[in-house]
Amino acid sequence: MRYLIKNWLTVFIYLSLIFLALALAKADYLVVPEIVSGADLLIAFLFLFGGFLLNALAWKSILSGAAYPIGFGQSVTSTGLAVFGKYIPGKLWAMVGQAGIVANTYNYPVSSVSGILINAQLIAIWIGLILSLIGIIGFGGYDPEIYVLISLLILILSVLIFSRVQKVIVEKLIKRFVKSEFEYAASSVKSISLTAVFYLLAWLSWCVGFYFLVISLSGFSAPLFVGLGMALALTFGFLAIIVPGGLGVREAVLFGWLTLAGVEPVMATTISIACRFWFLIGELFIFGLAMLLKRTN
Repeated sequence: MRYLIKNWLTVFIYLSLIFLALALAKADYLVVPEIVSGADLLIAFLFLFGGFLLNALAWKSILSGAAYPIGFGQSVTSTGLAVFGKYIPGKLWAMVGQAGIVANTYNYPVSSVSGILINAQLIAIWIGLILSLIGIIGFGGYDPEIYVLISLLILILSVLIFSRVQKVIVEKLIKRFVKSEFEYAASSVKSISLTAVFYLLAWLSWCVGFYFLVISLSGFSAPLFVGLGMALALTFGFLAIIVPGGLGVREAVLFGWLTLAGVEPVMATTISIACRFWFLIGELFIFGLAMLLKRTN
């Protein structure tokens, strides 16, 4: 037991990788499709990797705004080492790992860092939902209930992010899990706005990357608007708490999105499955970079 407590990060990483392997083996997603344009695929990967770096920058931004500054390298390390935690059943393990790494490295209160991370995740989902709503309004073809659902979620998150309601909820959640009293300092509007900009850039980078992925695999002359399907898929994949890593949810969302865009069903299936493999490579990129930074520090 002492070993587990002392080496919790190592145990967490190995456990994450084991559940990742099990999830992928069960889903059978590791199938390499035919590539139509290698140049477009390269561009897709560049935007994919850029999105992960911007995501780490957003994490650094919100911590600094809450008076818990960290270096960019450490923000990459904490997000990268925890990236596969979402494949562990329960979905919250990635957040536990990310907050724990920062708290241990800088000797910050883990309860406070965890509260800030919850706020960061709310902002990220909020931005993703806004882009998703823009996408489905532009495309059309969805049931009115979908528009209402996404709009309602955006409204709820807006209240949580910009009001004191968030402070009350976060404090109750952290107290329940940490079993200790603490005062959660909610982020300022300025800090939230800056963090939202970084998350917006991260989302757009992933969306543009997905657009080039579609072109590279299909040769389909799709409008740039198609890329927003990635925001819709990632957001609903994240919200599917009971599904490790959102496996299956993203693919279903992307299939429906691509068929509405005019992509043939067979090709839409191929792209939606390949997208999982593509995004996994991005996760491996940020994980590998985090491991490298951890070894050099």
